[in-house]
This record gives sequence, structure tokens and C-alpha cells, in this order.
Amino acid sequence: MRDKGPYPVLALMGEQGSAKTSFATILRSLIDPSTAPLRSFPREDRDLFIAAANGWVVGYDNVSRIPSWLSDALCRLATGGGFSTRKLYTDDEEQLFNAQRPAVLNGIEDFVGRPDLADRTIFLTLEPIPEERRKADQALQDELNRARPKILGALLNLIVIGLQRLPRIRLERLPRMADFALWGTACERMPGAFMRSYEENRKSAVETILEADLVATAIQGLMASRKEWKGNASQLLAALEQVVGEKAAKSKNWPASAEMLGRSLRRPATFLRKVGIEIGFKREGSARKIIITRNPLADWVGEQPSQPSQPSQPEQGQSAGDDRGGDGGRASSAGDASPDHAPQDVDTCGDSPSSHMSPHLSRAKPLKSNGNDSSDSSDGKIPIQSGEDPICRRCGVPSSEMFGPLIPCGANGSAGLYHLRCWTEERTRAQRRHVSPDRRPALGPPGDSLDDLQ
Repeated sequence: MRDKGPYPVLALMGEQGSAKTSFATILRSLIDPSTAPLRSFPREDRDLFIAAANGWVVGYDNVSRIPSWLSDALCRLATGGGFSTRKLYTDDEEQLFNAQRPAVLNGIEDFVGRPDLADRTIFLTLEPIPEERRKADQALQDELNRARPKILGALLNLIVIGLQRLPRIRLERLPRMADFALWGTACERMPGAFMRSYEENRKSAVETILEADLVATAIQGLMASRKEWKGNASQLLAALEQVVGEKAAKSKNWPASAEMLGRSLRRPATFLRKVGIEIGFKREGSARKIIITRNPLADWVGEQPSQPSQPSQPEQGQSAGDDRGGDGGRASSAGDASPDHAPQDVDTCGDSPSSHMSPHLSRAKPLKSNGNDSSDSSDGKIPIQSGEDPICRRCGVPSSEMFGPLIPCGANGSAGLYHLRCWTEERTRAQRRHVSPDRRPALGPPGDSLDDLQ
């Protein structure tokens, strides 16, 4: 929904029955409704850029394999690029197509095989839906149409917050999609949650691409027992063939000559560097030497690992397992208790008391759940941020001119901090759902109302 990119490619994967097509269709319908939301792959660059010129989101369904030319075209589409061709029915006129668009692809297999496209892609694996939880398409559409205004409003509210914070966002390390990383950090609800999830996604992509690349796998095997290798392309080809064996060396994916090997080394070099293997080229006289070195890195994807932060001390009665990040409520391990890879020099709370915060990103503190709120499963998952900048229990946004101040609600503030509008919505929702008083969120004694604002 942002007016300028770059835009990462969203790759949805999963086995049959995991609602990949439905998920992609719903995503596009929220931003760029179309009578044909998902299509088959184009036959040439021209068709891809014509589709991009006539729509905002480019979606392709049931992808099995991405040809090399289309992988390069999707890279240009993600970061911005053009295509030119002769205008029809003319001899000397040129037709230019220039576009930068978000793309959504879905398929069963790992269809992204080239490192340059993988570095621009976000991978999501969908779980299969059990038969007892399936819904008819019309019933799903009816529910979506009822919820669509609220979803769109929530997205627009998030964009407002992101636009406010973006000018002050600073990251210690910038990934390949630097502008996207800054935008995602500006829109996050928990400090450092976006970059932790994004780096984990990139790390998974690196492992998948390297495992699928036969040459990269062979280089990893070659360097497993040494710190440096030096020689020419012919010597490297012979050494790698000893690693992979005769059968793999005769496959069609293996370089047929030393010249082909030398040309193909630069493609996996970026991802190999992220796992600690550096490939360099040096000319000695008339000979061109290849130098491969191994420098083990920490378990992190990037140029170098960041300095770890000191873990937060759990509050009394708080267990380490209660800390939750921005990954959909997944329980964090002990190593995730403090966001070691949180971006530094970030002002992620530029809506109110941000001017009084430290110039470095404050660590996310363990979350403390309200004991009176444990009966409501949905409210119990709303993140609570402790520290200098409290947030609303419903929308997760700090106090601001747009949303208003945060006010303790309920009997003696037992419901927590809410904006006035969010408190009204919370009460209306509880009444609309006909929730019995003993199962409602802790909004005060029976019969309380907005007058309960403390």
C-alpha cells in the first residue's frame, strides 16, 4: 500500500489444501481488486510488464519452476526496471514499459532457485487446513466482506504510524532491500520484532538456496575441513568433482567445463559469504587464480553479527516463556528473550515521548499478562509493552495527537491503558458478542461504562 518501493516478492508455499490460492486472492483483493487476481506465468518480458502497467499487484498461481529470464525480470520488477520493444505497426518507434510493483507467487515446491531473486523474496509456508475447519468459498467471501472495512482501516492506521516514524528510523545494518527494511521497522508494533523476523526469513532462504545449488554445496563440502583453497578454475573443478562424486558431476546441473564453473561462481558467492565462505579472484601474471577462504560466522545472516544486548530481567511472577515477539505469538526460546539482533539507533516510537528515549533502541521487556484477562483468549494475545512508552491494549499504538492520550480504564484501571475510541470499541464488541460477565475482559464491575475512565 506504499506508493514507492522497492517491493519484495511474496512467495507462498505449502502442500495441497493449504489455501495458497485463496490467501493470495484475499491479499490482492484488499489492495488491488481484480476480476483475474491470479494468472499463469507470462511467456516473455513484454507480457510481465504489460500486466504490471495495468495493475498494482502482479499475482501468479501454481508456480512450479521459474525460468532464468523470468527470475531476472521479477528482480527488475521488485526493485524497479523497464522493458523496451518496437512499437507495433511501426519501423522506428519504441515502446517503453517501466514499473516497480509488488508480486505474489504461490506453489507447492520451492520454486525460487536463484540467489538474486531469493534475496528479494519473503517466503511463507502455509499449513494444510484440516477438513473439519474448511469453509465454503461463498461463506468465506461473506465473512471477508463484513471484515474488509475494519481490515482496510487497520492497514491505513498502520501506514499513518509508519509515515510518522519513517524519517527517524536508523538501522545499524541495511539488508539488500534496505528501503523495505526501514519501512517495515517503522510500522512494527514491538521494537526489533520486524528485523528479527526478516533476518530469520532471509537465513532460511540462504539455507534453501545453497542446498539446491550443487556447486555451492560442493564448495561447502570442500571447505569443511580447511580454511583456504587456492588454484585455477580447472583445479577447482577437479577438486569439487571429488567432493560430489561421479554421478553428480555428470548431471546436467553440473558445469561442463572449467570456464563455465568460473563464470557461475559469482552467483552463489553472496549467499556463501553469509555462511562464512568468501570467494575471491586474483590475477597472478597471466593466470587467474580463485581464492576461497572460510571464516566461521555467528548464527546470523549479514555482514557481521551485532553486539548482543543484555537480557532483560523478568519481573516478579514472570517466566521466560511469557515473552512473545512479533512472529505471530510464537513462544520465544531463551536465546530470544532479548532482541539480540534488534536494529540500533532506531526511534520506533516517534508518536509521543520518543524525544526522551535513549538514542539506541530500547530492549523489549518481558510481557506481563493481566491475570483478570486470561479468560479472553483474543485479548490475552494483545502485546503489552512496558517501559517509557506504553501502548494501547487494543490497537498497540502509543498516545498521539491522532489517537489521543492513553487512559486507565475499568475499575481502578484493571482493564489497562486504552485510547477513548478503543475503549468504546472494546465495550461494544463484548456486548455484541453476548459474552457473559464472568468471561468478559476485566472492564470493571457489572454495568460499568465510559464513566469508569480513571
